[in-house]
Amino acid sequence: MVRGIDRALFQGSFLLTAHATVADDGGKTREYYLGYHAVLSRYSVSNCANCRTHLEVIAHFSLKNMPEDEVDRAIFTVKVHHRGSVLHAGLKAVLKIRG
Repeated sequence: MVRGIDRALFQGSFLLTAHATVADDGGKTREYYLGYHAVLSRYSVSNCANCRTHLEVIAHFSLKNMPEDEVDRAIFTVKVHHRGSVLHAGLKAVLKIRG
């Protein structure tokens, strides 16, 4: 689960993609695509009362495509895809893994 991304930091919709990278004992790495989460949003949420009450993005990504013994060794990456080239400096998120 990824949470804590504020929709107000973006103008319009955006996409999150998640990957996991695992290195074996020999240094060889494998990358797993965990999926995507589309966030549909207005261009400006500041003028919408309903939007302001639902600003936090919460996305769930399944780990079923990964071998269970590799989850603890994985480095997880979530990328934000937005039409702008620069992400807001205040962008932060929290990643939680439930086994």
